[in-house]
Amino acid sequence: MSALLEKASATFGAIPAHVAAAPYLAGVYALVALFFGLFAAALLRGRYTAASRFIALALATAILFDVGHDLHDHVGRLLLLNEGLTGGSPSLFVEVGDVSLPVFYYYSTGVYVFALPLTALGLSAVMALRIVMVGFFLAMAFGARRLFAGIVAQEGDRGEGAGLLAIVFLTANYVYLDFAHRNAFPEAAVYALIPLVVLALRAERTLLAVALVALQASLHPAVFPQAATAAVLAHLVLTPRPLPREALRLLLVFAAGVVLSSPSWVLAFANKDEIAGVDGLPVAFEDTFLRVTDIFRFHHYASPGLALFVLLPLVFWTCRGRRGAAGLLLAAAVATLVLQLEIAKPLVRLIPLADLGLFIWRWMFVTIWFGVLALAVAWCAGMERWGVRALVLIAGLLAVVLVGLRIEPAASDNAYAGYADPDRAGTGAWGFGEYYPRYGTPPEDCAALGAGESRRVPFSALTAPDGVTSALPLAVPGAPVGIVSYSADGAPVVGIGCDDTLYLQPPAPGAASVFRAEPDLALRHPVLKV
Repeated sequence: MSALLEKASATFGAIPAHVAAAPYLAGVYALVALFFGLFAAALLRGRYTAASRFIALALATAILFDVGHDLHDHVGRLLLLNEGLTGGSPSLFVEVGDVSLPVFYYYSTGVYVFALPLTALGLSAVMALRIVMVGFFLAMAFGARRLFAGIVAQEGDRGEGAGLLAIVFLTANYVYLDFAHRNAFPEAAVYALIPLVVLALRAERTLLAVALVALQASLHPAVFPQAATAAVLAHLVLTPRPLPREALRLLLVFAAGVVLSSPSWVLAFANKDEIAGVDGLPVAFEDTFLRVTDIFRFHHYASPGLALFVLLPLVFWTCRGRRGAAGLLLAAAVATLVLQLEIAKPLVRLIPLADLGLFIWRWMFVTIWFGVLALAVAWCAGMERWGVRALVLIAGLLAVVLVGLRIEPAASDNAYAGYADPDRAGTGAWGFGEYYPRYGTPPEDCAALGAGESRRVPFSALTAPDGVTSALPLAVPGAPVGIVSYSADGAPVVGIGCDDTLYLQPPAPGAASVFRAEPDLALRHPVLKV
């Protein structure tokens, strides 16, 4: 609880400074506050459908101006793709020495392709990606509420319980913080389509289901297995149709979707041995498993959130006549949660290619999905009591506070803050390899360096106002490439990679030059290109 209070205090205490630095944020904070106020009023008056829409708009507004962990990683990929298209040589590969390496290994071009038209209209890569992801978030909110409404109505409850369930889902930590705190845009986009896939399957709109599955597999192949598990199991448990028939239909739908999406991932997968991959991550896959206490950190993204923990036992105790399918979904939620715990490591090691998921807690979205579906099936009349309303209101407030922590001015150094500060995660070879993109292992061209002497400097020195003056080539360990422009005496400099170091050569050998590093133009301006 103290951690939550500290988060809230940090959020509200920082607002004046943020507004002073970027006056437009005053409007952003006001809009979020307005939507949250409308959410609270509708919730307390029992208008749950309206309340679910208002909290979705509050979170969407915050996401649109959020500065999260992976924002500039994805901007870098969008810039690479845009550069290839505008240069007349679009390719999913980049030439690195004697080999061609895929630009999109863990990711496909999906999210970035959606953002390209917006950049053509004049928006920066940052804002283009944010707008696309707000679209996915709102589509998820719409799909989830509609699915929950169908389940609740099917169970004989004509109330607005689906609105409450939609709020619980949207304000569960990993659901909205995947978009906001993490800015894991391709992953979040895949998960956002899960409710729409299940809706299409339930309506027997097979072609639409195939198209959505193909889009999911194209957006982020590494988390497609999680999304497929969520949709398949949910449909099999919820469908009133014969299971053998539905199982065969699901097999055909997902097989067709994977085949249709194959151009976006099969070449990258075939070349995966040319990339450091999971070995190049700043954290090992096995280090991402959670302790039991971690899932109760309600201020952290890798948690199901407060409301779900309270509502599941409450609903199952109160609505005793509805435990059939709900029990199966609850078991699925528990199983996927246990899968993420340290005690499950020996089991996960037996699953082929499991480490390509990079972080085991990516299954948290699936856990929340099954948990809320279990609530929907078990839901009964009378659950819209004041205690439940208060709990959902608190969950909504917590969501706004945690997202509010990330609404801040887009400072010019945000693009490479992780590299300028040696104490922050992201410093090191990870940053260099990310954009070439040979994760962790930069492209080798050591022979081009010769045997001459060089001067070793940290990347942060190049970002200082005066830069670095040197007559010797500079050796910059772990320097980022792709989101940063390097110059010597104002002229662009192309670095040479060797091991985990970027080397910058002076334009005139033996003559002192001033070296600098600056974020690319598209990253310096959060809304419009100038």
